[in-house]
Amino acid sequence: MEITNNQIYELLKETVAANTKTTEELKQAIRSTRNEILEELKSVKDENLALREENTKLKERLINTERKIRKFNLVVYGVKEEQDEIGDINNFLNILDTHLDIKANFNDLRDFHRIGKAKENINRPVLVELLSYKLKTEIYAKVKKLKGTGIFVSEDYSPEDYAIQKKLRIYLKKARENGQQAFMRNNLLIIEGSSYTVEDLEEQNYLEGKVNEEEDKEVLEVVENRNINTKRNIGMDEKYKIGEKEKEKKITKESTTKRGEPQGVAASTRRTTRIKSISQI
Repeated sequence: MEITNNQIYELLKETVAANTKTTEELKQAIRSTRNEILEELKSVKDENLALREENTKLKERLINTERKIRKFNLVVYGVKEEQDEIGDINNFLNILDTHLDIKANFNDLRDFHRIGKAKENINRPVLVELLSYKLKTEIYAKVKKLKGTGIFVSEDYSPEDYAIQKKLRIYLKKARENGQQAFMRNNLLIIEGSSYTVEDLEEQNYLEGKVNEEEDKEVLEVVENRNINTKRNIGMDEKYKIGEKEKEKKITKESTTKRGEPQGVAASTRRTTRIKSISQI
């Protein structure tokens, strides 16, 4: 049986129509799937944004809590290191009495310990936790009297505050080089009476400065070693230097920690009890 041209034409027409219908159905299915994916993606983005906002709030709460914990703390550099902690405390109290004319005793301290591992010929920084914030402000009010003694006092900065302070010091130096009156207060830089945050200064492109890498390396070493057992770090006063480079090269692996750091609240309580009992002898 022969197939006529009309029959061939009709077959082709039906095939094209069927293919066209299939193509349209496929396009419709793709569009539907795409819309579903976009809706799910939007939902995921919204959820992710909500989680970021919540994470930011939690981080801010954590930073504020950390600041409150450190409010009564001081980090003191240059205190002669003795063989035992009692000797270290006596040296610190003697500095307050001799240089700052401040009478304090063991009962004024909640906690006291060296930071980091012992190093040859280097006096490790001391973390001092005071019972009275008034005593801390009194020490800071007279801290200028320590100039030239090799003893420096710093806040017990959190890692976040330390990072801010490090950046602000660069801007502070630049402002003073420009002959401007400038000083730091909390996490702000005051220049000619106007307050600036790090973000303000960065937006204004105030300078293109670089951190002293050698000094920063020394600072970070102290920060990483600060109260390792409780995972707390400190910042460092810009003037303090942890020994000379030659002494750093002589640090041996045989150096061991003279005293362990406190293990949480229980250790702090035991330390406080011991300090008070000693003071009563």
